[in-house]
Amino acid sequence: MKFEIIDEHSPFLGKVQELWRAHSKWLGFFPEGAFTDYASHGQILCALEGGNTLAGYVSWRASPGHKISVVHLCINQGYRSKGLAKRLIAELSSRTSQYRGMGLWCRNDYPASKVWPRIGFVARQEKCGKSKDGDPLTYWWMDYRNDDLFTLTSEEQSTTLSAVIDANVFFDLFKVTNAETEGLRADWLLDEIRLLVTPELYNEIIRSPDIINRESCRQYAQKFEEIVAKKEEVDAYVNILETILPSATRSQDRSDIRQIAWAIAGNATSFITRDDYLLGKYDEIYKKTGLAIVRPSELIVQIDALIREGQYQRDRLAGTSLHYGRDQAHDEDELAATFQDTDRGERKAEFLHIVRTLRASPGNCYCLTVRDENNEPLGILGYSINTNGVLDIQLARGRRGLLSSSVVRYLLAKALIKELRHIQICLLSDKLFSDSIAVQLPQLGFIQSENVWVKVILQGGYSSRQVDGMLANLLVKHSNFHSVFASLRLDLDQSVRTSDQVMLCLVERMLWPLEITDLNIPAFIIAIQPSFAQHLFDGEIAASDLFGADVNLALNQEAVYYRSPKNDGGLTAPARLLWYVSQNKRVPQSEQLRACSRLEEVSIDPAKEAYRQFRRLGVFDRNRVIEIAGGTPSSMVMALRFSGTLPLESPVSWSSLQNMLKDNNIRSQLQSPVRIPSKLYFQIRYPNQ
Repeated sequence: MKFEIIDEHSPFLGKVQELWRAHSKWLGFFPEGAFTDYASHGQILCALEGGNTLAGYVSWRASPGHKISVVHLCINQGYRSKGLAKRLIAELSSRTSQYRGMGLWCRNDYPASKVWPRIGFVARQEKCGKSKDGDPLTYWWMDYRNDDLFTLTSEEQSTTLSAVIDANVFFDLFKVTNAETEGLRADWLLDEIRLLVTPELYNEIIRSPDIINRESCRQYAQKFEEIVAKKEEVDAYVNILETILPSATRSQDRSDIRQIAWAIAGNATSFITRDDYLLGKYDEIYKKTGLAIVRPSELIVQIDALIREGQYQRDRLAGTSLHYGRDQAHDEDELAATFQDTDRGERKAEFLHIVRTLRASPGNCYCLTVRDENNEPLGILGYSINTNGVLDIQLARGRRGLLSSSVVRYLLAKALIKELRHIQICLLSDKLFSDSIAVQLPQLGFIQSENVWVKVILQGGYSSRQVDGMLANLLVKHSNFHSVFASLRLDLDQSVRTSDQVMLCLVERMLWPLEITDLNIPAFIIAIQPSFAQHLFDGEIAASDLFGADVNLALNQEAVYYRSPKNDGGLTAPARLLWYVSQNKRVPQSEQLRACSRLEEVSIDPAKEAYRQFRRLGVFDRNRVIEIAGGTPSSMVMALRFSGTLPLESPVSWSSLQNMLKDNNIRSQLQSPVRIPSKLYFQIRYPNQ
C-alpha cells in the first residue's frame, strides 16, 4: 500500500470525489471547489493499492490552536476491516507531527463513532450538533505531544467564524430541502462556525400564512444563538445599506437590509445567503462595512480566509485616513465613552485612572490613539517601559465594530516596531481587551502565561545554539516568566534534535524579529515598483517617506503581492524575502534593496478567486488584480502572502547588489524573482553583526 498526498492536477482527485459521493450520506455536502482547494494545499492523503486503485483517503485542515482537524476519513468498501483507517491516520500523524495533535467531531449514532477509539482517538467532550434534531456529537482527539509553547497560547481560545444566516438559508435548514445549505451541518464545521440568527428573522417567519408552520419555525429558530447589537448601531448601518440597496421596497427586501445591518453591528464576519441580488452586491457591501456576503458553498471552501478576514482587515485600514499620536487630556470623556468596557463592569473612574497614570509619566509612558478622517477615535493603546526592558501594555482597546481587532493589531504592531531597540519583553496586561484580539496574539508571537500575554523580543540573525543561550540569559533577568522561556527553549531544543524544520520555523515566528540562521528555508530577491511598494508596505505614507530613514511599516503585519505566475524563480513558502525597489526618477531612494519580509504562502489561482481569497490583505481592487493577471477574471495570477516586514538597517544600492550577486556566481537583472544563498541574505540583513 502506497500513501500519497495529491494535488489539484492528480488523476486521483476525481476518484476521491467519487468515493466521497458514494458515502456522502455520512460525510455530508462538500463542494467540488473545496476538493480542489484542499488538494492544491496538499491536504488530501490517499492510500493507493497497486499504484492505480484508490483504497481510501483522509482530508484535513490546519485549525487554530495549532491542531489538525480531520474533515473526511473514507475507506473503499473492499478495503475495510483490514486496518487501513488506522494506517492512514498513522501516516497523517507522521506527516503533521509539528502540530499538537488531531481531532474531529462525529455523530454518536454514526458507525464511525466505534472506529475512532480503535485507531487511537479519545473522547474529550460531547455536545449537540447542527442537525435539525440536535443529534449529539463527540469530539475525538489524538494527542501528539506534551504541553509546549503552543498549549500555553490557550488552545481553547475561540477562533470560530461568526456567520449570520439569511432567512432563505434558515428555511432550507428547517425544511432540509437544499443540499448546498445542508453542508453547513457538517460535523467538521462544528468548531469552525457559529451560525447566528437576527431578531429580524422572526419578522420573516410571521409572513408565513400557516400558523402551525410559523410556530414550528419559531421553536427551531430558538435553537440558534441570536446575535446581539445596539439598536442605534443597527439603524446606522441600515442607512448605509439603503444607499447600496436602494430598490428595497418589498417587506422581504427591507428585512434583508435589517438582517445584514444586525450582522454588521453584531460583529459577524459573514452573512450566508442564496439571494443572487445580495450576492451581486458583495463588493459594495464589503468595501463599506467589511461584511462578507457568501453562499453556503463559498463559506465552506473559503473558511480559513474568512476566519482570518474577521481578525484582520488590512485593506480597510489602508484605505482610511488614520491619524496616530498621543491623545489629549481634553479627550477623556470621549475616550471613556468609546473604550470603557461597561459590558464587563468596568467603571469610568477605573478606565480613566489607567489613562491618567500613563499620562502622568510622559518620559516612559505612552497613551496613543488612532482616529479616522472625522477625528473619531478608533483605538487606544497605553503602555509603559521599565528599566529592565519590559514594555507593559495596560490598555489595548478598539471601538466596537468590525474594524476593532484590526485597529488594535495595528497599534500593537506600531508599539512593537517603535520600541524594538529598547525592549526585551512585551506584556499585555489589559484584562479587558476583546476576545477577537486574543485569538490574534499567538500570530504576533505572544504566549499566555497565567493572567497576562507575553512576547519575548530577540533581534538579529543567530544560530539556534546562540538563540538558546540568549533565552537562558534572559530567563535569569526575567525569572517571573520562567514557563514562557522554558517552553521556548524546549521547542527549540526538540526542533534541533529531531531536525524538525517546521517546528524551528514556528519558534522563529514566536521570536520575531529574530531570524535563525540554521533554519533551512530559501531566500529570494523580488523587484517591485515604488507605486506597488507604497501600497503594500503602508497605504498612507507618501513614496518619498516610505523609502526614507523613518520607514513605518506597522500596517504590514500581513500583506499580499500579486504578480504573473510566469518566471517565478522557484518561489516557495516559507521563505525569506528581500524587496528591491525598481528605478523611478521621482523616488530618490529607488534602485535599492529597502525591506525584508517572511513569505508565508504562494498561491496561483484565477484572478477573481485570488482577489476573493486575499482581499483582506491588499489595497488593490478586483479590477487591478485582474489587470495584473492579464486582463480577464479567469487569467491566472500568483499571490504572495507575506508578513513581518521591516526596513533594512543599511539599504543596498543596485551597484553594490550586483557586486554581491557576482561574488556568488549569480547573474540577474531582477526581471524575475531570484534565489540567493542564505549566507548572502544574512550578509545583507545584518552587515554589522
